[in-house]
Amino acid sequence: MEIVHVEAAQQWLPNRLSGDAGRPRVADDFEAIHARVEELRRERERAYLAVLPSCDTKRWVASRKAAVVIAVREGVISRGKACDWYQLSSEELASWEVAFKRSGATGLRARYRFSEIRG
Repeated sequence: MEIVHVEAAQQWLPNRLSGDAGRPRVADDFEAIHARVEELRRERERAYLAVLPSCDTKRWVASRKAAVVIAVREGVISRGKACDWYQLSSEELASWEVAFKRSGATGLRARYRFSEIRG
């Protein structure tokens, strides 16, 4: 078994390997990656908010309903905030989510659901 002098070993090993001299530390890499992920998340939220219908929407077509359901599903807005913004009951929003899950945007059309209601 070889005995190594600690101070000599620390002087021999540089803080960084010679090939990594210009490369940032792992913590710096993590912070840069985290900052970029947050930036992308904010861009995605702005994109979703840009396609969401206005808060005073009175005529709900399938595409507007789908935009709200997708935004809630993706976590861009919360269910409570969506209900408050658009004066929806939680049951109505839940029915939109079920219809969207079952049949996509087509399931949100009034004529498509009319046959379901009349049964």
